[in-house]
Amino acid sequence: MKFVIGEKIKEKVEEKGVTQKAFASAIGMTTRNLERFFERSDISINQLVKASEFLNYDFVSLYLENTANGKNIPFLAKENSQQYKPEIRSSDISIQINIAGDVQLISKHFPDLLSKLKKEAEERGLHLA
Repeated sequence: MKFVIGEKIKEKVEEKGVTQKAFASAIGMTTRNLERFFERSDISINQLVKASEFLNYDFVSLYLENTANGKNIPFLAKENSQQYKPEIRSSDISIQINIAGDVQLISKHFPDLLSKLKKEAEERGLHLA
């Protein structure tokens, strides 16, 4: 049976009692396109992150753990992966980094890259959330 991330997101929308209009607006789409969104098994990382933030649930990890390509990506230690809890205050700034390339190379080198980035950030008094 094929994993359909859209169905999981729809379940959480219904569980939280969120209107489809509010959810569609939060992830940057129209309500007209939302029904197709809920049927999709592949959803962009940006939409997964927006859905995670809005519904306070980690759909990114859920997606990666249940798809063939996602299972190849190693995870750093994580706590309570099913509950997404952003710790960004309104005075903070958030930066997104997109990494493109071969999934095997990214999988191999990403943990080291992230570790170095974290060390450099902490040396400058910054925090990676």
